Amino acid sequence: GGVLGASELKARNTATVAQGAQLDIGAGGLRVQAGDTTRALGLGIAAAASLGGSTGIAASNGLVLSASAVEALIDSAKVRSEGDIVATSTRRQALTGLAYQATVATSGTGVGGALGLAWDRGVTTAAARNAELNAGFDVAIRAGNDTDVTTSAVGGSYGSNFSLAGSVSLTLKEDEVSALIEGGIATAADAVLVEAASGGDLGGSGGGDESALGSLDQLTGSLSVSSSLALGISVGIIRSVADVEAAIRDGAAVTARNEGNGEDSIGRSEANDIWRARESVNRSGVAVVADAQTTVKPLAITAAAAAGTGVSAQLPVVLARDTVTAEIAGESEVDSASDASVIAGNGTDLRTNSFSLAGGTSAG
Repeated sequence: GGVLGASELKARNTATVAQGAQLDIGAGGLRVQAGDTTRALGLGIAAAASLGGSTGIAASNGLVLSASAVEALIDSAKVRSEGDIVATSTRRQALTGLAYQATVATSGTGVGGALGLAWDRGVTTAAARNAELNAGFDVAIRAGNDTDVTTSAVGGSYGSNFSLAGSVSLTLKEDEVSALIEGGIATAADAVLVEAASGGDLGGSGGGDESALGSLDQLTGSLSVSSSLALGISVGIIRSVADVEAAIRDGAAVTARNEGNGEDSIGRSEANDIWRARESVNRSGVAVVADAQTTVKPLAITAAAAAGTGVSAQLPVVLARDTVTAEIAGESEVDSASDASVIAGNGTDLRTNSFSLAGGTSAG
C-alpha cells in the first residue's frame, strides 16, 4: 500500500504607492498594507496486510510546501498626512505535513515507511524608498513574519520473520524580513519607527490540524515487531534560517519631533537575565528595531522488539541560523527631539526529547 498527500502554495502580494504619486491626506492618515495568511495540510495514511502471503509493504507521505512574498512599499512618492503614515507587511503561515502507516505480514516480512515534510519559504518587506514623507503623527515602517510548521511521521510494522519500520520528519523554514527607509525624507511630528520581526513554532503542532498533536512541535515514531529480527529507525530533522533586517540608510534624512505619545514596538524583558521574553515597548523619537524569535520542541520515539534480535536507532537533528541586523548607515541623518534607538534582538527556545527502546531474547 502506498499513498501521497501533498499541498503546494505559491503567492505574491504587493501594496504600493508608486513613483510619481503625490498624496495630501487628512487626519485619517495613510496605510499601505500587504498581508498573506496561509493554512495548509498534507496528510498521507497507508496500511498493508499480508495474512497468507510472504510480504507486506506500506509507504505513506505527507508533504506541504509554501513559498510567498509580501511587500508594502512607498516608492519615490510624496506624501503629506495630518495623521500617521504607515507601511505594514505581514506574513502568517500555518503548515502541517502528516504521514502515518501500518504494515502486517503474518507469514513473512513486514516493511513500512513514513515521510512527513513541511517546507516554508518567505520574503516579507516594508519599505519607504526615496520618498518624501511628512506625518502629523507617526511614521511607521513594519515587516513581520510568523510561521508555525508541523511535521509528523509515525509508522508501525509486524513481520513474523523480519520487520522494518522507518519514519522521517523534515521541518524546513527559510524567511527574510526587511523594514527599510532607504534614501528620501521622513518627518514625523511624533515618532519614526522602523521594525522587522520574525518568529514562529518549528514543527509546530498547530498548522492544518491543531488537535492532532497537542503541544508537540515535531513527532517522529517507529515501532517494529517480529518473532525473529526487528529494526526500527526514526530520523527527525529541523532546519530554521531567518534573516531579519531593520535599517535607515542610503542618505535618508529622518526627523522626529516627539510631540505625541510615541509608537508601540517589540522589546525584550529585563526581568530575567537568562531568558528575555518578547514584550511590548513604547518607543519615542527614532527607533530601528530588528527581532527574531523561534521555538523548537521535537519528539522522537523508536522501539523494536523481537524474539531474536531487536535493533532501534534514531537521529534527531536541529539546525538553526538567525541573522538579525538593526542599523542607521550610509550617510543618513537623524534628528530626534527625544530618543534614538537601534536595537537587534534574538531568542531561541529549543527542547529536544528522544526515546529509544530495543528488546530481544538474543540481542537488543
